[in-house]
Amino acid sequence: MRIDEVHWEVTNKCNLRCKHCLPRSGKIRKGELTANEAKSALGKFKAVGVSKIYFTGGEPFSRNDFLSLLKRTAKIGIQAVVITNGTLLDKEVIRTLKCLEVKLATSLDGATEKTNDLLRGRGSFCSTIEM
Repeated sequence: MRIDEVHWEVTNKCNLRCKHCLPRSGKIRKGELTANEAKSALGKFKAVGVSKIYFTGGEPFSRNDFLSLLKRTAKIGIQAVVITNGTLLDKEVIRTLKCLEVKLATSLDGATEKTNDLLRGRGSFCSTIEM
């Protein structure tokens, strides 16, 4: 069997408490994969033909080993797309993502700070658009 793409919730952990969050993100769930287990999963994805992984959460960048997972993903030739709230990105992370050719999708819930922050929490709009 061949699987072209995977949508992978790599953690439930999140730094925001959005009112509309479907997985009720916040704390790490019991049984989340360790760094070694996640790297093993990447190898299994590659073995069945996965060419693209959409990393979701929670907030993927709240996972301590997330950059190493992205590096491993790139090394084995899988395109990474990260769906993020954008609040944990900094210049160093952005540089790394560019080098790895990672694609980003950031979430906003409104075109203004007032609208977005009502749903995602105070300061989240500015944190997201800052980078």
